[in-house]
Amino acid sequence: MSQEHNWGYHIRLLREQRKLSRAELAKEIGISYKGLEKIENGRQKNLSPEQVAGLSRALGLTRVQILDVLYGLEALPNQVPIFQKFPYEIGDEPLTFINLPAATSKNARGFVVHGSYLEPQFHDGDYLFVDDSLPLDAGDAVACLVDGKLQSAKLRKVADELWVEGKTFKIKYQDSQYVHKIIGQYVNWLNNASIAIVAGLFGMLGLLAGVVQLFN
Repeated sequence: MSQEHNWGYHIRLLREQRKLSRAELAKEIGISYKGLEKIENGRQKNLSPEQVAGLSRALGLTRVQILDVLYGLEALPNQVPIFQKFPYEIGDEPLTFINLPAATSKNARGFVVHGSYLEPQFHDGDYLFVDDSLPLDAGDAVACLVDGKLQSAKLRKVADELWVEGKTFKIKYQDSQYVHKIIGQYVNWLNNASIAIVAGLFGMLGLLAGVVQLFN
């Protein structure tokens, strides 16, 4: 089996990215050093739910992502850290890590969306991904800090000047803060589905109230 298709090889890469020794990861999973060695060599992938949970916790991935690695035999793209606050500061701990194919450098970061001040395509709980090392030009979708809040916007060129234009604001590029190119989005389908279900229930209640009035 080539390294490219060896699921254990990717487990080792993820471990090294998190700067964990083999002994440390083995302890977190609840297996022996030799057991983890077999995993990383691709000779064993039958793990208990508890061991999968330990692997997930130690590597900063969801259980589904771990199972994709164990049984999907797919190479993992770059891991991108997710932060609660935009912009993140030195010392801030990431909430989790997401594998983002669009990440082209180590400067890629993800941030949790809060509030309805972002453009309509972003919802509470979604992750917005940016890369502050990418060059910016007119027409780019960007994230920026306005009034202390994470905002999504477009770069516009007016009379040879770049402007950052969002849903409720328009400021000159040189007057804006932390303008980074947006490279992706992770949609929190569960959260959005919950909102849709609640909205649907209210709609049904309104319809039932109308029917009751009709027959009274």
